Amino acid sequence: MKRISVFLFANLLAISSLAQTTAPSMQSALDRGRHVRAVLLDALENAYADDGNWPKHLKGDEQLVYVRPAKPKDEDAARRLPPATVVVHEQFDASPGGVWVGYADGHLEFIASAKDLQACIDQISIVRDAKAEPPMTTQPAAVGALKLKLLDPEGKPVNGACIGTWGTFGDVYPKPQHYCFLNNDNDKEKFVTSDANGEATIEAADAFMAKFTRQPSVPLNILDERRGLGAQIEVTRSDFTGAAVREVRLSPICRVTGDVVSLGLAGTKRPITRTLALPFTPGQMRMYTTTGIWNGTHFELSLPPGDFGLDVYATDTYSAYRYLHIAPGQRELHLQLDLPTDHTTELFNHPAPELAKIKGWKNGGPVKLADLRGKVVILDFWGYWCNPCCEAMPALMKLHDQYKDKGLVIIAVHDDSVASIAEMDEKLTATRAKMWSGRDLPFLIALDGGGPTRILHTSKTEQGATTAEYGITAFPTTVIIDKKGALVGNFDENNPKDRGLLENLLNAK
Repeated sequence: MKRISVFLFANLLAISSLAQTTAPSMQSALDRGRHVRAVLLDALENAYADDGNWPKHLKGDEQLVYVRPAKPKDEDAARRLPPATVVVHEQFDASPGGVWVGYADGHLEFIASAKDLQACIDQISIVRDAKAEPPMTTQPAAVGALKLKLLDPEGKPVNGACIGTWGTFGDVYPKPQHYCFLNNDNDKEKFVTSDANGEATIEAADAFMAKFTRQPSVPLNILDERRGLGAQIEVTRSDFTGAAVREVRLSPICRVTGDVVSLGLAGTKRPITRTLALPFTPGQMRMYTTTGIWNGTHFELSLPPGDFGLDVYATDTYSAYRYLHIAPGQRELHLQLDLPTDHTTELFNHPAPELAKIKGWKNGGPVKLADLRGKVVILDFWGYWCNPCCEAMPALMKLHDQYKDKGLVIIAVHDDSVASIAEMDEKLTATRAKMWSGRDLPFLIALDGGGPTRILHTSKTEQGATTAEYGITAFPTTVIIDKKGALVGNFDENNPKDRGLLENLLNAK
């Protein structure tokens, strides 16, 4: 049964070419997946519209089982629980080859057995019982060193294991595929490995580098992939002040693999080209210390026994949060995830949403997109607080200067993080001098309004109604609209291909 479901899901990876001949069993699975996704998103919208109260039942579908989330023990747990909440799942007696499971963050998972289904439901307890993320507070300077002695399961010294606060996996790296390292304040990688006696020394200044200066503790990742051993331990500043050697017994690591699709991308013909998988301690999503970046739709990680959260996302998708319990001795775990489609991407090739709740304009306006039919429009979503946004503005200025008389309109949509255009201008004083050579932005600026607004079919909120309407979660994000008012896609002013697209849209009749 497991082999059949893995084969089926591998075929689902060709989801962008579904217009071609599709085997009946695969087509049936895809159709069921789309149905479960539609029911899931409808249930989520109803829940969010009702102040977060989950519906007591799902409408008109006896093939789906609704698993209501457990009552959170406190407010902090309530914030952490939704990503792990199993909302709906199919019944195995109806689809013995594998069933779809839907989650409260909008993603689906394709699983092969009742045991796998129970593991999905068990995630609710993992997150509910997770240790809350420690507050970011001022911490004393990190000084001293920590001496480690690494032992294998039989108590023998482990030679050559790598140790670090960071770990990377993936085929996009020019260096070894899997490794751990420390990172100093100059952003230089520092490699520490255990010697023939299994011993290694970690400097406090390397463990508590810039990113972690306000953290009370950090995780150390230890990996000996040749022997298939590893561990993750938590260290505090006090661990670096003593002379004692800390023994760490390594355990067999689990090879966690995954294949991803996005059912929502099926109609866009946009393939997934890159997949990222970031494990973290449940309840402490701020502390990503291991990253996997893979070309294509497959990912792999090596994790020791314990409970982990997994943040998985890909090109044109939002994150899917999956929680794992890796039992001692477990060597393999395979996941098959459908990732929630980025709402911006879902809008491509459809009429661009109208600008909503704009509370201020600069350099003209107010304008509506409907009034700009016959022109090509670029919307740049940004904020004064976003350094990459501000660094990108000179290129947009050049674009404006070159094409403003050829039918191009640029509107920079600033998020709702300031009260007025005047406040925005004041906060940009240093930016104009340092990044823009003293020049002010020459194109239209629209100051978004509406406050925190939820993005459709998600629990994500962004500052501003227009920002949320376009599904913007990363800044800067730039999109282009054709003369007929359709949202064409993302736009990068420095990409020659996108510059060619702009030329074609301007010349179109």
